[in-house]
Amino acid sequence: MREQRFQQIMTLVGAFFMVLGLIAIAIGWYGTARTGYVFEQIPYLVSGGLFGLGLTFTGALVFFSSWLARIVQLQRQQNELTQRLLDQLSNEDSVDGEEVPATREMRHTIAIPRAR
Repeated sequence: MREQRFQQIMTLVGAFFMVLGLIAIAIGWYGTARTGYVFEQIPYLVSGGLFGLGLTFTGALVFFSSWLARIVQLQRQQNELTQRLLDQLSNEDSVDGEEVPATREMRHTIAIPRAR
């Protein structure tokens, strides 16, 4: 639960930085477009363009890392469910033909055929 909340916050922070970076780029472009003199355009290029580009890339990296963290969490859950199912199969003392007892999550996650 805590990991999910952290991932949601990281996703929102990444999206916020990306949008903020694009807004900074747009403001820099607007300031540059209003003047024809290069010496007046350079401050807009530095403050709007480069800073906006940095914010956009930072936001994209944070967003990507939250996505990778989500994949790792899902993989861990899948491994845990698989391990529980394999433990149940190895400890089974039932007669052939009976259903392997499993939790509801495992029935929807993985199906392993029984060996005779």
